[in-house]
Formats: sequence, C-alpha cells, structure tokens
Amino acid sequence: MRRMVYDSDTTSVVNIRMNICAFKILCEILETRGGLRSSKNIQVDEQVAMFLHTLAHNEKNRIIVNRFQRSGETISRYFKLVLNAVCRLHKEFYKVPVPVPDNELDERWKWFKGCLGALDGTYVKVRVPETERKPYRTRKGEICTNVLGVCTRDLQFIYVLAGWEGSAADCRMLRDAISRPNGLKRCFGLIKARWAILRDVSYHPLDSMPRIIIACCLMHNFIRTTMREDPLDNEVLNSHMQHANDHDNVISTIQTSQGWSDRRDTLANEMFNEWNARRAHLSFFIVDMTDSSVPNGASDANVIRGAGKNKRPWTSEEDAKLIDALMELHVSGKYSGADNGFKPGYEKAVQALLDVSLPNSGLKADPHIKSRLKTLKKNFSIVHDMLSGTGATSGFGWDPEKCVLSAPDDVWTAYLKDKKYAAPFRNKALPYYEKLCTIFGKDRATGSRAEDLGDDEIVQETSLVSPIDVDADVSISSGVGNKRKRSKTIEFSETFKECSIDLSDKLEDSIGKLGDKIVASANQDIPNDILDEVITSIQGLPNNTPQQRIRGMHIIGRNTSKARIFLKSSKQDKVI
Repeated sequence: MRRMVYDSDTTSVVNIRMNICAFKILCEILETRGGLRSSKNIQVDEQVAMFLHTLAHNEKNRIIVNRFQRSGETISRYFKLVLNAVCRLHKEFYKVPVPVPDNELDERWKWFKGCLGALDGTYVKVRVPETERKPYRTRKGEICTNVLGVCTRDLQFIYVLAGWEGSAADCRMLRDAISRPNGLKRCFGLIKARWAILRDVSYHPLDSMPRIIIACCLMHNFIRTTMREDPLDNEVLNSHMQHANDHDNVISTIQTSQGWSDRRDTLANEMFNEWNARRAHLSFFIVDMTDSSVPNGASDANVIRGAGKNKRPWTSEEDAKLIDALMELHVSGKYSGADNGFKPGYEKAVQALLDVSLPNSGLKADPHIKSRLKTLKKNFSIVHDMLSGTGATSGFGWDPEKCVLSAPDDVWTAYLKDKKYAAPFRNKALPYYEKLCTIFGKDRATGSRAEDLGDDEIVQETSLVSPIDVDADVSISSGVGNKRKRSKTIEFSETFKECSIDLSDKLEDSIGKLGDKIVASANQDIPNDILDEVITSIQGLPNNTPQQRIRGMHIIGRNTSKARIFLKSSKQDKVI
C-alpha cells in the first residue's frame, strides 16, 4: 500500500487513478456512509485500492493476488463488497443536473437554454457464454453490452443504464430508461481512458458488468468533484484537437451566413423536386399497369391506388409458407449469423424456397419478402417484450388455442398507458408466434440484465463466502484422457459430496459454538489504561510515517493480547 498508493500523488494516480487526498476521502465515505468495514486482516484502504486498481488496469485475479499478496478468494470477495458499497452511494456520486440559464454567457452553451445534459451511448466489450452470444453481437461483429449515459456539460454523469445486449437499438434503451422509476462522446472517452476495464474484455462475470460499469461512472464523478485538476483532461482533449497545420479550417464563428442559407434552400428544393418527379412517374406506371402484372391473377380492382398504397397483400397461405421457409433455414444452420439469427442476404434463400412451394407467386426477396419480414419482426418484438422482455407484466399470458394475448382489463389499461403502440395487439391473433420464438426468440435482445440502480436505498449484499473468480483462459478440464478416467473422477466427486454433507451435519454444532467464542473474544474491549499506553508508546517511536503510526494504533489498540506483547517488547522490537 505504501509503495502503490502512499508513496506520492503521481504513483497513486498511475495505480488507482486518484491522488492520496482523494483516496482517503473516498475510503472515509465508503466506511462511514457506504457500510464498508475493515476485517481482522485487511483494512478499508487496501480493499478500496484493490478495487480501483482492478478497474484501472483490468487485471486478472491472479495478477492482483501477486501484487497485493492476498488469496484469490479474498480479492474476489472484497472486490464485490466494495462494488456494492460504491453502488449503494449512487445518489451521492451522481451529479444533480442544473439547466443552462437564460443569461448564459458561455459561447458553447448559450444556445441550449434549459438543457440539462447530453445523452449518448457506447459499447463495452463483455465475456458472454457461447450459447448467449448472438444477442450481444453488434453490427460490427463484436460481443458487447450497450450502455446509455447522460452527462452534464462539466462531464459528470447524471444517469447510466448498463446491461442491454449489444444488438439492441438505441431507441429501445431510451424507452427502457424512460419507463424506469427515475425516469457526449468526450465523457465516454474520459471514463474509458481512466478505467481499462471498459476498454477491453473484462475477466468478471457477465452479471456483474452492469454494476461495474456504473461504478466506473460514479468513481469518475467522484474524481472530477474531489480532485482540483483531472489529469486526463488534457490527455483526452489533445486527442480531439486538430493538428497545427489544420488551423485554417477551424470554424471560429457560428453566425448565420447568407451563402450557406441559400445553399441549404437550394438543396432542399432539389430534393423536393426529385421526390415529386419520382412520385409522378410511379403514379403513371401504376395507372397504366396491365392485368398480367398483377400478382396471383388479381384484378385491377384489387390494386390499391395512390402513393404508398400499392403494397402487395399477403394471404394466410403465403404467410404459412414464408414461416416454413424460415424454419427450414433456421434448422439447417446454413445462414446462421448476426442479423436476427440469419446472415445478410438470407432473403434470397427464402425466395428460392418460396419459388418451389409457391410457384408463379411473383414474390421477390426485395421488396416483397424483406418488407413482410420487417412487419413480422415488428409484431413479434412487441408481443415478445410484453411476455418476456423488460416490459413484461405478470398479468400477461398467451392463449395457444386462439394465439392471442390474454390479460385482465386493468393490466391492459396500465400497460397501454405508457406503450400505446401495443393497443392493436389486444385482440389480434398471431398464429405463427411460437414458430417465430424458435426462429428469432433466442437472438432477441431483452435487456434482462439491464440495471440503473433506480431509487433503491439498499443494494443487495454479497455473501462473505464468495466463490473464487476463475480466469477465462484457465481451462476447467484438460480434455485429455479416456472415459474410464472421467468416470472415476465423477464417482470420486459424488462420494466426496456425500461425505461432505455428513461431515457438515456433525460439525455444525461444534463450529457454531467455536465461532461464537471467537466473535466474543474479538469483540472484547481493550482496557482504557492499556489503550492509552499503547497510543503514547507508538507516538514516541522514531522512523515511522504518520500513516504507519495510525495503522499501528488501529491494529494493536483493538486487541488485548497484541497490546500486551507490544508493551512488553523492547523499543527496537516495537518499531518493527
């Protein structure tokens, strides 16, 4: 701790991203208001230092073990305890938004009167099990979680929603954030530059990542509030600045220009005239269509006239064949990919299957099949979210016979109050919903792990007996050996499990009594006269820093046996 934190402010910023003064303030806040406590062998400052060092450098558990000389189980346990303590204080660490006043003089902000902050999203790479990766795959093919953040103009976070799958659209996250009870590019650049755990794939479990991301944002706010100067300001600012030889292209004014106004009006008129020309040509083409151009032998009377009205109607038979074609592609796995379970261009394969099952139908991949699939996905997404997504309500059910949503009137009324777009599905039948669940359901982003901490005052505690985090690159089994060896291992594990259960029953009473005695002895107060003598003796020792003396008083002054040994020792032994 002395070498990594208390040596100098420069060393402290490099290792835990804050100076010594800010670190002491944080430890005091987490101990007095966050519920973090020192244990018999590890103090609060070391717990917080391990937590911050892990966030800052995204180190594996085994690296922290070597650096802090603690066991892997200890580091895993206290990381979660500090994480809970930080999240418990989210209301204190979040910045309270202040609107831009009407008399704002700052040239950058006076145009945004009443603005509370800026809203943006970013991707954070996560480690996801193989069976759950599809919803987390972004349009660039990376496995990420989507994070929504709102920050003030001084680059402090107001609100963070983390945990949505990477394939989820920004509008879905925004709707989720708005529906919750409480409720930038440079700002995200700062926290990613500060915390390496957000720049690369983390070694922590997927379920822990939403709180870790939020904790990084909260610690970012704390650093910018506590430290007089953020060391990353100039570093990130330089990455956004232009090179010196580009100074002639820098826009130094935002006043209106008649030339640019004329150019804008000309461009708008050109776009409008082009749209009118296409519309007139399309209308002429529709009016002059022959009977042979109407699909499925339909008559001209069945063709809907007007701009945007000439959409091809789909029959129930065509819908059934379309779903069957999608099921065939899904089962074959030939077109499995990131686009809702299918690779781009799978519409061509669907068209080839429909040409066999519906000959002379005239159905084309673009626009017929593509447009119909878009409608089916939209309807499926709405119903799927009502039954199993973030907007799920306990009152909703599914009637497999009628293929409709079933719910009492009060449930529908409460749901449609905020989600009016779901009104058409109150009595609408979706005969292919179960098949669509098979095709698209597993790849549908649901936001089940999304978390924003809400208005909860108490964050669920992590058990003190926490499992050790296993590094992702550590293989559970070597995969080498025959079935006989594996069967012996299984038999041994089952036998060991049975013996451990019997042993735990027999030792439960004795361990409980022993634990009571240990707790009672640990809680015995040291006599005041001995405590005063210990404090006086420690204060008189030479060649010790103030931090060492304070820590010595804290450790020795709360244990009677240690205090007596200390007082009976020589002066040289006391210094040691």
